[in-house]
Amino acid sequence: MDPRTLGIPGSETWETITLITKGWSDDFKYTITTPSRGSFLLRLFDLEHLPRKLDEYRVMSRLYEAGLPVNRPLDFGPCQDQKTGYLLCSWIEGEDLETVLPHLSPSEQAQLGQQAGHLLAKIHACPPLHPLTDWATHYNAKLDRKIAKALATSIEIPGRDAFIQVINANRFRLAHRPVTLHHGDFHVGNLLLQPNGQLAIIDLNRFDAGDPWEEFNRIVWDVQASRAFASGRIDGYFDQAIPQGFFELLSLYIAANALSSVPWAIPFGQAEVEVMQNQLRDILSWTQHFTYTIPTWYTSTNNGS
Repeated sequence: MDPRTLGIPGSETWETITLITKGWSDDFKYTITTPSRGSFLLRLFDLEHLPRKLDEYRVMSRLYEAGLPVNRPLDFGPCQDQKTGYLLCSWIEGEDLETVLPHLSPSEQAQLGQQAGHLLAKIHACPPLHPLTDWATHYNAKLDRKIAKALATSIEIPGRDAFIQVINANRFRLAHRPVTLHHGDFHVGNLLLQPNGQLAIIDLNRFDAGDPWEEFNRIVWDVQASRAFASGRIDGYFDQAIPQGFFELLSLYIAANALSSVPWAIPFGQAEVEVMQNQLRDILSWTQHFTYTIPTWYTSTNNGS
């Protein structure tokens, strides 16, 4: 599809249009360049998702106005075909952090992790669009669904019973948790390293609301990229003062996300299933089947060490 045929305002000035194939979003994403106005990011989506995409535009605006390094939203609306919607925003120059990290020293990795933690804390300082009134009720129902799917699948889930056990042992900790805005998929794969050495946050399409600590449920991807970065992310988020009970809830949230990852991967094929199975094995190794409260990959990055 050539987006210039959709009647998007200003599209007559677009010089080059390049499809972006990276990522799991259902959107069609493009890099747009113009002779005089620079580059843009264009997301095209099915028009039935317009209400959700309007909220995404609002979240992006809220974070940009709060000074966070996210794409600046520029325009949004339905296309002339009445089947497609569009979201146009500024382009952020930078390299995928996941690609860059292995080439940096452990100290540099830790410092970037601390920076990521600070950014995540700033996201959580913003109120959600649609607050939840009772996080424990909401998330316990979600846990029940995840466990039911895990028990129903015939595909191997390594350590399944250990994951279920740590979830059930820590459910009581969900009571009275605060609810904040979530990025929804915060990890090394959705961060860019800009030329100025600062991180930028991308792909806000999975935003939601919930316990701010749940946003660490995908830190496994960070650990696999760099243990120093993952440790720094925790230290930066808490300004080096990790509160009591954090690692216990982290175990629950990581276990819940991991337990559902194998059933989630099945439609994407055996290779993706094996990626998730191996990730579960890593989690079991880092925690000695959850007999360790603090995983073996975590090391304090205080003073960048």
